Amino acid sequence: MSFSSPKTVSGKLYALVALFSVCFAITLGFQLYALGNNLDAFKRAELRSLVQAATNIAGNYQALVAKGEMSEADAQTAAKRSLRGMLYNGGKDYVFVYDGDGTSLVHPAKPDNEGKNIIGSQDGNGKYHIREFIEQAKANGSAYVSYAWKNPEGVVLPKISYVMEFKPWGWVLGSGVLMDDINAAYWKTATTSAGLMGLLIAICVGLSILIARSIANPLRTLSTRMLEIAQGNFSVAIEGVDRNDEIGKMSQAVEVFRENGLTRQQLEQQTEEDRLRELRRQKEVNKLISVFQEEVRMALGSVSDNTGKLNESAIALRNIATETEESSGSAAAASEQATANVQTVASAAEELSASISEINRQVDQSSAIVGQASESAALSNAKVASLDAAAQKIGEVVSLIQAIAEQTNLLALNATIEAARAGEAGRGFAVVAAEVKELANQTSKATEEISSQIHAIQGSTRETVAVIEDITKIMEQVSGYTTAIADAVGEQGLATREISSNVQEAAQGTHLATVNMHTVANGATMTAQTADDVLASTNRTAESTDNLRNKIEAFLRDVAAA
Repeated sequence: MSFSSPKTVSGKLYALVALFSVCFAITLGFQLYALGNNLDAFKRAELRSLVQAATNIAGNYQALVAKGEMSEADAQTAAKRSLRGMLYNGGKDYVFVYDGDGTSLVHPAKPDNEGKNIIGSQDGNGKYHIREFIEQAKANGSAYVSYAWKNPEGVVLPKISYVMEFKPWGWVLGSGVLMDDINAAYWKTATTSAGLMGLLIAICVGLSILIARSIANPLRTLSTRMLEIAQGNFSVAIEGVDRNDEIGKMSQAVEVFRENGLTRQQLEQQTEEDRLRELRRQKEVNKLISVFQEEVRMALGSVSDNTGKLNESAIALRNIATETEESSGSAAAASEQATANVQTVASAAEELSASISEINRQVDQSSAIVGQASESAALSNAKVASLDAAAQKIGEVVSLIQAIAEQTNLLALNATIEAARAGEAGRGFAVVAAEVKELANQTSKATEEISSQIHAIQGSTRETVAVIEDITKIMEQVSGYTTAIADAVGEQGLATREISSNVQEAAQGTHLATVNMHTVANGATMTAQTADDVLASTNRTAESTDNLRNKIEAFLRDVAAA
C-alpha cells in the first residue's frame, strides 16, 4: 500500500489535523480499555473490602465470646443483626451469610430464606452457585465467583460475588455486584470521556481548519493572482498586502511584480500605439496625397473643360449678341405698334364699363320693386289667413246655435207631450211649445244656411291663400333672378374695370418695352465686345492651367518620395 503526501498546504494541514484526531481517538480507546479494567478491579476490591469488613464484625463478636463477655449464640445473633444493616448502592447491594451446609443465615434481599438450606439453588443458567460459594471459600479461604442472577422480573443478568470463610463459626460471608452496574458505570464514564474528547477534537479540528483556511485561502488567492499576472493580466488586485505576517510579505512582493509588469505593459502598449499611430499617419498622408492628386487632376481637368466650354460660350454669346442687336430693332418697331393698339382697347374698355354700371343700376331698381311685391303678397296672405280663421270661428258659433236649436226642438217636443198629458189645462202650453218648436226649426234652417255660406267662404279663402302663396313663391324666384343678375352685372363691371386697368398697364408696359428694346440693342453691342474679351481670357486661362498641373504633379511626387 503506497502513501502519497498531500500536495497543497491546506491538504497537509488537514492531514495533520486528521493525524491528531486519530491519535486522540487511539488515546481515548486505550483510556477506555484501562477504565474498563480499572472499574472491574475497583469493584472486585470494593467487594473484598466489604466482605473483609463483615468478617471483621464477626471477628469482633468472636473476640467478645473469647473474653467471656458474650455467649457464642448471642454474639452470632448480634453479628447477624449488624450484617443485615450493611447495605450500599442505595440498598441494592448487601452482605449475605451461609453456614457450611448451605443454610441461609443472613440475606437482606430474601429474608424469607433465612434459616433454610438452599444449597441446591441454581442460578439463571442452572449453576449451583451457593454450593460453589461454600466450596471455594473452604478450599481457598476466599474467592470470586461469577454466575447468572435472575432478577424479580425473570431477566438473567451476569453477577460476580466475593466470598470468605469465617472458620470460628463455620460461616461463609460474601457480597456481590451486577456486571450491568459495572458496565453502566463504564459506559457512563466512557460516554463522558468520549464526549469531552470529541468536544476537544472538534475544537481542535475547528481551530485547525480556521488556521488552515487563514493560511491556505490567502495562498490559494495569491497563487491565482500570480498565474493571472504570469498570463499578462496586471489589472488584478493583490489581497493581503496590509498583513504583517509572511503571507503579507509574499503579497507585497507579488504586488511589486504586478506593478513592474503593469509598467512594462504600459510601455509596450505605448510603443505599439506610437508605431500604429505612425503607420496610420503615413497611410493617411499617402491617402490624402492620392486623393488630393486625383482631386487636383479632376479640378484642373474640369477647369480645362470649363475653359473650353467658356470659349465656346463666348463665341456663341458674340453670335447671339449680333442676332439680338438685329432683332431688337424689329422688336422696338413692333412694340410701338402694340402700344397704339393697346390705347385703342383701353378706350373701348372704359365705355363698356360705363354701360355695365347703368345696367347694374336698372337691375337694382327691379330688385327693389320685386321685393316690395313680395312683401305685399305676404301681407295679403296673412290677411286671408285671418279671414279663414274668423270664418272657422263663425262656423263654430253656428254649430253651437244649431246644437241649441236641436235641444230647443227636443224640449218643445217634450213640452208638447206633457201638454197632451195635461189635457185641457195644458192646451195653452202646447201652443207655446208648438211655436217654440217652429222657431227652433227656423233657427236650425237658418244656421244650416249660414254654415253653408261659411263653408263657401272658407273654400274661397283657402283658394285665395294658395294663389297668394304661388304669387309669393314666383316673386321670390323673380327676386332671386334679379339678385343673381345684379351680382353677375356687378362682377362683369369689376371684370371690365380690371380689363381697363390691365389695358392701361399694358399700354405703359409696351412703352417700356419699346424703351427696353433700344436698351437691349445697345447692350447687345456691348455684349459682343465683352464676348471677344472673354474669349481672349479663356485662352490665357488654358495656358495657366497646364502650367499649374505640371507644378502640382511635381510637388506631389516630391512629397511622396520624402
